[in-house]
Amino acid sequence: MPQRGPGGGGGLHQGLWIRATGRGLAAEARLARRRRRVHTSTLPVLELRGAIPAGYWMRLHPVRLTVLAVLGNMVPVPFIILYLKKLATFLSQRSAWATRIMDLLFERARRKAAPVEEFQWLGLMLFAAVPFPGTGAWTGTIIASVLGMPFWSGLSANFVGVVLAGLLVNLLMNLGLKYAIGTGVLLFIVLTAMWGALHGLKKSLNTK
Repeated sequence: MPQRGPGGGGGLHQGLWIRATGRGLAAEARLARRRRRVHTSTLPVLELRGAIPAGYWMRLHPVRLTVLAVLGNMVPVPFIILYLKKLATFLSQRSAWATRIMDLLFERARRKAAPVEEFQWLGLMLFAAVPFPGTGAWTGTIIASVLGMPFWSGLSANFVGVVLAGLLVNLLMNLGLKYAIGTGVLLFIVLTAMWGALHGLKKSLNTK
């Protein structure tokens, strides 16, 4: 007599059940990896620049990886723009410790806000697009909230910047370590020169 499978059939049914179970486990593992990518890209500090390298290390599809990383990076943006100041006001009425934390957060954002304050949408977009420590959507969105930028202006600038950051991180991942470091240094020099040129151009226009 053939051995009965879990579904009550014979060996054929048992084999089908095993294969179906294997596919289910594989799909569950893929879903878990996708959730990890999205969760990683929502974290401050890591954001998309940490999620995409982690996805490459896990041998994930670059296009799906980048789309999920961008979406994950954008998840907190509208909530920060809309509710950060309200949250700070709420906490300041209830906890001196929370007030100190929020004051430090706002002070840190103000120290980095000069390019955004000067160039508004363009400045915020470029700030979010640079995948360097201390930049990105989290800090950029806090700056937008501190400066009181309109909701859709802050959201769209961050979105375009995050998409550009995703493309840039993919490029760096495909260049290899040596060329990625060189490209990063070159990018820093170019951006510094560009900020200086834009500042000088705006200053000359204002004096006319």
